[in-house]
Amino acid sequence: MRCSLNEKLGLYCPGCGGTRAWRALIDGNFVDAFLYNPFLFIIVIPLTAYIAVICVRRLITGKWTSSVLSSPKAAMMLMAIFVGVWIFRNVFPLRLAE
Repeated sequence: MRCSLNEKLGLYCPGCGGTRAWRALIDGNFVDAFLYNPFLFIIVIPLTAYIAVICVRRLITGKWTSSVLSSPKAAMMLMAIFVGVWIFRNVFPLRLAE
């Protein structure tokens, strides 16, 4: 099944290949996972790990610690990476098998 954006405009959205990437990651095939969806490695996995550390720290200490993610600069940086990956994968499609 193709994504709506790809079907209508012929462009890959940032999520295209995400399911195949997760499947390859679970199978231990990191190269294929990266080629299916680099956004997963660039943002999703590091961000998930960062949030997990904050939550574990909260459980241990009982206090919330300030996060770099709460600043407007962090939001702008994440958006810039998001848009950059989106542009890159449409200019240089790595391996997005249908």
